[in-house]
Amino acid sequence: MKTTEPILEIKQLSFSYGTIKALDEFNMRVPKGSICAFVGRNGAGKTTTFSVIAGFLRFHAGSISLCGQNLHEFRKSGKMIGLLPQEVSFFDDRTIFSQLVFLARLSGLSKNEAENETRRVLSRVSLLDQAGNNPHELSRGMKMRLGIAQAILACPPLILLDEPTAGLDPVIRSQFYELIKELKNDTTFVISSHNLSELETLCDMVCFIEKGKSISMDTMDHLLQAENTVHFKIGNDSIQLENLKTTFTDLDFYFERDGNVLSVTSKNSCTLTSDINKTILPWLLQNHIPILEVTPKVSLHQKYLKQLTQNQK
Repeated sequence: MKTTEPILEIKQLSFSYGTIKALDEFNMRVPKGSICAFVGRNGAGKTTTFSVIAGFLRFHAGSISLCGQNLHEFRKSGKMIGLLPQEVSFFDDRTIFSQLVFLARLSGLSKNEAENETRRVLSRVSLLDQAGNNPHELSRGMKMRLGIAQAILACPPLILLDEPTAGLDPVIRSQFYELIKELKNDTTFVISSHNLSELETLCDMVCFIEKGKSISMDTMDHLLQAENTVHFKIGNDSIQLENLKTTFTDLDFYFERDGNVLSVTSKNSCTLTSDINKTILPWLLQNHIPILEVTPKVSLHQKYLKQLTQNQK
C-alpha cells in the first residue's frame, strides 16, 4: 500500500428502498493505492454501496468524498469512477474498439484522445489484437478482460468490482487477479466477492458489512493476526470434524474446503500456537492426513464469521 491517504471516505451513509433500510450510517475508508475486500452476505448492502458511489442512487444522509472532494464536486470536475458490475454487457453488433471509443468520448475525451485511450487500455489487458472483433466472438476470460478495459478507461482513481469472478473457472480467476495486481500501481480497487480465500491473498484492506452497517474496517495483516489459532493446509479433504471436536473439547475447529485448510482455535485465549501444534500435529499424522503447510493465523473466512457472531450479541 502506497499511503494511508484515503481515496474514498464514506461517513454515516444511509439509504433506504422505501421502508427497507439498505445502508444504516455506514462508514468506510479506503487508502489510496490499496486493494480493498468488501465482504458481506447477500443483501448486506454491498451492491447498494457501489450504486451510491457510482451515482446510480442518491443517498439520503451522510457523506462520500473521493480524492479529497465530496461526491458532487468530484463529478462536477469531470473525474470518473471505474465500475465492473457482476453482469457486464456490450453491444454484439459493434466492434470492441468502437464501443470503448464511445465510452471514452462520454468521459470528455476528444475523438483522437478516445482512440488513443482505447488502444492503451486494450493493450493493458492484452486485447489489442481483438480490437476489430465483436464481443460475442470473445471467450469468457476475454470478456472479463474487456470488462476491466472499460473500467480503467480515462485512468479513474477508484475502480469498483462487484463479484468479478462469479462463474469463472479457476484458471481465468487466477488470470483475473494477476491482472488486478498489475493494475494496482495505477489505481485503487474495492472488490466485492464471496470467495474469501482469494480476497485474503489479493487484498491489503478489508471492510465487513452486515445489514447496511460497517462492522469492521482494517488492514488485512492486522485483522488476521494470530489469535491462538493455527491453520493446517492438508493434501486432501478427508478431515472428520466431529472426531476432532469429540477428541479435543478445548479447541474449536473450522474446515475451509475451498483450499483444504483446517483452522484450529483454542477456547483459552492464553493458549500458545505451539501448544496447538503439539496437540493436533500428532493426530493428523496418526490418521495419515498429509500436511502441506502450518500457519499461525486466522483465515478471512473465520474472522468474518467471528465478527458476525460478535455483532449479533
